[in-house]
Amino acid sequence: MPGVRSRDAGEADLRPEDVTLFLGRHEALSDYGREVVIGVCDEELLGKVFSEGGTRLELNKEFFGTMKIGGDELLNYLLEASSAIIVGEKAVKLAIKLGFINPDAVARVEGVPYAMYVRSPLM
Repeated sequence: MPGVRSRDAGEADLRPEDVTLFLGRHEALSDYGREVVIGVCDEELLGKVFSEGGTRLELNKEFFGTMKIGGDELLNYLLEASSAIIVGEKAVKLAIKLGFINPDAVARVEGVPYAMYVRSPLM
């Protein structure tokens, strides 16, 4: 379960109800049962590709773009997810605010933040 942490100034200004994200939800069976993987990105990033060094982020509709959601809906999808790839300033800030991502675990490609959330199958 995500931990509780204090908000920084950037997170305090972010209102989930004012954010639009694209989300792809993918389900499969594994040795641990039903796995749900989500890809979520800021609305304006869908369809773009970012490369830097050996890292490439391709924000395609097949993985990130099947559903358009409000930021206030993200919590329910993250609670259900076995793992998530979260890309973009707003999406990452919301995931931090909700306690799913540690700010120290955020990486950047061409200045675009991204992070991954993985829930232990034993939880």
